Amino acid sequence: MSFGEQRRAAVTRVLSIAVTPDASGSFTSDPANTDGIVSVAFNATVTATFTATSGWELVRWELDGVSQGSTNPITVTMGANHLLVAVGQLTAVARSFAVDSAGNVVSLGTT
Repeated sequence: MSFGEQRRAAVTRVLSIAVTPDASGSFTSDPANTDGIVSVAFNATVTATFTATSGWELVRWELDGVSQGSTNPITVTMGANHLLVAVGQLTAVARSFAVDSAGNVVSLGTT
């Protein structure tokens, strides 16, 4: 291992993980995080998993502000410090109903 490689290997990299909006869900990581912060060695990998709150879904992951798609979990190689954000949205719900001749709703359902 060269001197430069030894220096990089000794340096810790930090991944900050967040969810937006907060109500959309939560995340776990491997290695484990402390308050959304994971510290690892240079070029180590971190895997983050988003768990949606009921009625929400993952739209995309953003790494340093750039969309990474919605594959869940996501793995990040830590060649530098990064910010990873899980972006959630409310799940679309289809509603159906029927109206009687008097104009009253007689059934309501969701799908």
